[in-house]
Amino acid sequence: MQRAFLLTIPALILTYSLSAEEMYFAPDSMIAQGNLRTGEVDMGQPAQRAPTGGLPGFAEVPWKSTYSEVKTRLKSLSTAAVATERVEILSEEKNKSILVRRNDVMYRYNFYKTPIEVVRLANHDLKQEEYDQTEAQLFHVKVIFSLIPADQIETKIEKSHGGRTKSTVDDKTMEGAQIWELTGGLVFQWVEPYKKMKFSRTVDFLSDDMARQIMKEYKDYFDAKEKWILQNILLY
Repeated sequence: MQRAFLLTIPALILTYSLSAEEMYFAPDSMIAQGNLRTGEVDMGQPAQRAPTGGLPGFAEVPWKSTYSEVKTRLKSLSTAAVATERVEILSEEKNKSILVRRNDVMYRYNFYKTPIEVVRLANHDLKQEEYDQTEAQLFHVKVIFSLIPADQIETKIEKSHGGRTKSTVDDKTMEGAQIWELTGGLVFQWVEPYKKMKFSRTVDFLSDDMARQIMKEYKDYFDAKEKWILQNILLY
């Protein structure tokens, strides 16, 4: 079951990838500057604690935080009078995503809201206005940076989360992902070839519970009309 679940994740992540115009590559020296986060600690600094084994959220933001909660947190960081890091909100789409640059690294916070068609399977009388008042929840953060040797990125993630649990990296093509299956979440470090060496420039952090919820509701979404008809037949 877990293997089948992991095989569906790349397609889910691809749906929430950065568009070409949003891509930004930071200077190659960012690791030395201590700018890249791993969801628990700054990847550029020595680990301050033992690996947690869990991923309850990304950095200071828990999974399932609402769009407004995350936006408020990021705005407070960007406007702080005494800031230890530069945080800039570049773009936002309500209940969908917030694109942030933190110390020259790009972070896209992605949110999910159950489709109204699926919600109505359990709440037949739900009005559009009521649905519109509910907020989407954080389930995924994509980190984009300039090409860095893959082993350096893996070492930094290991300091926060321990050794990876799976790998799909092909030694010949040098493509695939290093995977951390953690309590509460998953980490995908994507590997690609460059000058006959393994490099990385993308890491995805994903809520385990919400990923499963989304994939279930994705199926329900396409079956919603048929299920609604069936339920009404049974009710009446």
